Amino acid sequence: MSLVRRVGLGVRLGVAFGLLGLALLVVGVTSTTTLSRLDISGTGTAQGKDVKALEIVSLLTQDTSTSATDVVRHLYVYDGDLKTQ
Repeated sequence: MSLVRRVGLGVRLGVAFGLLGLALLVVGVTSTTTLSRLDISGTGTAQGKDVKALEIVSLLTQDTSTSATDVVRHLYVYDGDLKTQ
């Protein structure tokens, strides 16, 4: 621990920055090599196919948005009118 304290702040920051740069380089090289091996020819992916799950998610998103709008509109329009609420 005393060796680390004897080294100047600039040297410690330089070493830390160098290690961070090295880690970034390792992540970049790993991701580039992995992505280059990825097969996107279309035969093994769902791209271009009729995927029912995506259609259902899209409909749920639209329904949720409509319901939220209706609730806010109802609360705004009938606020204070307890009989109508």
